[in-house]
Amino acid sequence: MGGRRRRCPGGRRRRHAAAFAGSSRPAAGKTFYYIPKDTLNPYEVIADHGGKLALTELGDTQVVSSGTEDTAAAQQPAIQAAIQAHAAGIVIAGNDPQAVCPALQQAQAQGTKVVAFDSDVNCRSLFINQADTPTIGRSQIQLLGKLMNYKGQFAILSAASTATNQNAWDQVHEARAEEAEVQEHAARQDLLRQ
Repeated sequence: MGGRRRRCPGGRRRRHAAAFAGSSRPAAGKTFYYIPKDTLNPYEVIADHGGKLALTELGDTQVVSSGTEDTAAAQQPAIQAAIQAHAAGIVIAGNDPQAVCPALQQAQAQGTKVVAFDSDVNCRSLFINQADTPTIGRSQIQLLGKLMNYKGQFAILSAASTATNQNAWDQVHEARAEEAEVQEHAARQDLLRQ
């Protein structure tokens, strides 16, 4: 039959929903709280929308709740709301890896599953990373170097000093900058020897 595959509209979304469902999926109608770093972060808005699509296919409900600032304190009311609602799950992009843990552990104690994405927390069952940390860090520093014609100094400002993803990227930035400095020094030494 020609070997050509037909694509079904929504097929990929159904496969992802089925992966979340597992083989022995209990009845639909559960509530899951998505707690982004803040409700205005464009990346988080896209991720939250993807979660909503999958949960809707499963017959479940999504509540997106967080503050408008990138702080653990801004995430606390959303975690407490999930606890009060006896949410089946919390999906969180943590603004601080430890500060949100007492509340998340309270949720876990009542049976709520905790999944972290984008920026990890120290008290979850699963972490979903959007991409490989070294690749992100290298790509960012390469782009920055290109924009600066590989000359001059730069500073990196992060949204939150406790964001695990940004801190990990910053470690890669520093390592790459040090590597470039060593290479530049070696090149100068080669020129002096000539």
